[in-house]
Amino acid sequence: MFSGLSTLDSIQRSANVREFGGRPSKDIDLLLWLGGDRERLEEIAERTLDTIRGQFSDWHVTLLVDGPEWASIASALPCGRQISLPRSTSLPQALFSLALESAKLPWAAFAWPGSEPDAGVLTELRDSASDADLIYAQGVLPIPLETPHPIQHGRLQMSDAIPMERCLLATQAAARVSFDCSPMLQRFFWWDFTVRLSRHGRVASRECAACSKARVSWRDYPFFNPAPIEQDTAARYINAGNDFQAFFNDLADLESDALLRGCVQWYRQAGLTMPAAHRGVRRGDRWPIRVLVLGGIFEPHHNELCFFRCFEKLRGSGYLTWRPMLYEQCRPEDLHHYNLVIFTRPRYPGCSALMDECKTQAIGTLVMIDDNWVTIARERPRYEFLFGAGKPALETFLYCLRQADHTVVYNPILAEDIAPFARKLTQLAPYIDPSAFACGDRRKRGTMLAGYSGSPRPETPAFQALANFAERHSDVELLCFGPLQMPPELLSVDPSRICSAPFQVSYEGYARRIGRLSPDILIAPLDDCRTAASKAPNKFLEISVVGAAGIYSRVAPYTRYVRDGATGLLVDNQEQCWTEALERLYCDRGLLAAVAAAARKEVLENYTLDQATPCLLRLLAEVAR
Repeated sequence: MFSGLSTLDSIQRSANVREFGGRPSKDIDLLLWLGGDRERLEEIAERTLDTIRGQFSDWHVTLLVDGPEWASIASALPCGRQISLPRSTSLPQALFSLALESAKLPWAAFAWPGSEPDAGVLTELRDSASDADLIYAQGVLPIPLETPHPIQHGRLQMSDAIPMERCLLATQAAARVSFDCSPMLQRFFWWDFTVRLSRHGRVASRECAACSKARVSWRDYPFFNPAPIEQDTAARYINAGNDFQAFFNDLADLESDALLRGCVQWYRQAGLTMPAAHRGVRRGDRWPIRVLVLGGIFEPHHNELCFFRCFEKLRGSGYLTWRPMLYEQCRPEDLHHYNLVIFTRPRYPGCSALMDECKTQAIGTLVMIDDNWVTIARERPRYEFLFGAGKPALETFLYCLRQADHTVVYNPILAEDIAPFARKLTQLAPYIDPSAFACGDRRKRGTMLAGYSGSPRPETPAFQALANFAERHSDVELLCFGPLQMPPELLSVDPSRICSAPFQVSYEGYARRIGRLSPDILIAPLDDCRTAASKAPNKFLEISVVGAAGIYSRVAPYTRYVRDGATGLLVDNQEQCWTEALERLYCDRGLLAAVAAAARKEVLENYTLDQATPCLLRLLAEVAR
């Protein structure tokens, strides 16, 4: 394993720790890292130090001194604790890790030469932190302004978006996740840490009036010994789950050789011993391929469903490396690293230019679309502004379809409508990863849990039936996941009887939560139109995997997958029909259990990751050049 653990152990043995005591006014430990090329940083470092002397004089400050070059500056700055190293490591995360391991205060903040810590902002964050694992101040972030806060896991995979200099980290959370001390992440350790923390931890944000940005970021920090790792390589390593051996196996020979030489040289200059790495078994002369998955700010869960789960299953097998990226942040020069670029639901400004650049560089291109944007404006007028005839979003989408080497869909009706615009089209079978849904024990619950999980729906009869169902039965509680606003039909129900949560960008977080709740009955209303009929049957897959009995509108795509009375109940979109189906399952618990068991069995046998991954891999191989 090349995870950085051995690096940290080696550094820890040489560290000198001094405690100076004192009674801080805050329960925050300000961790100030001093390292890098002092000559180049002298002036800007003094500004940071002046800020700390002025604003943080009564705080607990931990000085992290990375080598003797910074010892004189450290001696002139009062602190509560000092951890110093006899030789520069040029790994900020190593000293931050040592400080967090022995932290006695519940919160940690971060500073370095060129950062702009603000005591007022950090105090505001602490006062509103509640039970967050990490809380940050909203400010000028390198992502679109319309991005909802707090930023969740899927978006962090695409963009290094949480500002380290204006955040607070719970030290207990740091102990659970920890920094990766590999030189692979010398400049990207914070991005990697926030990606992993957001996978299971709670990230919060707060609007703060004063939000400054670091004058020197880790991406351009003048280290003594900079690791020869490009951002693209680091990003793909982050998506390899911080397993260097697996990542190394997934690289082409030339890239793995270059990476190994660079790491060996870095370790030698740092005076550290590099762990061994060996090349795994290759999977054929076309492998591995490098995949870039492009998407907009609302696409992370689509990518998770369609690609990332399969990619993670292949990790370490020598097939591919991958990374996601926002359309808005991708530049033409970013593309040359890749054999294949996936355009997920391309409708954003810049998509057409990126598609053209892929053609210029002879990079394989694949468009993924799972909604019918050809019919949606005609059938749902509220989308006219996006997908009406001649609108930029629709024209961008159609242009990408015409130019892409291949287009993938998950529904035969959608395939019919997309085929006239696409060069080549493949319909893949829908699938689900059951391991994402860790189901709880519904037997421990004294009540029945019934409800809805999904995007907002205009079909009101199902929600009215659900509300009346809860009113009739005191032993029924409701679940409502997805809509930003509660369906008005459910407002009559006592809020204490409703478990609700808005849409989550993190599909993994959503799957984990609904799996733990283990609902008994879930409804899936859908209107009868071509746009709705073009959807993938994701609700059927999810409802079945969590062990619930599903009630579905008697329309496509559900009529293609649900066997009425066996793996679910199909109903007409009338309140009486939804009511009768809910009562039928409530009164006949044997039927409820049988439907849930049969549906789960069918999905596990026919629509899982194991069946889907080889098909997707063959498609990627065909498109990649």
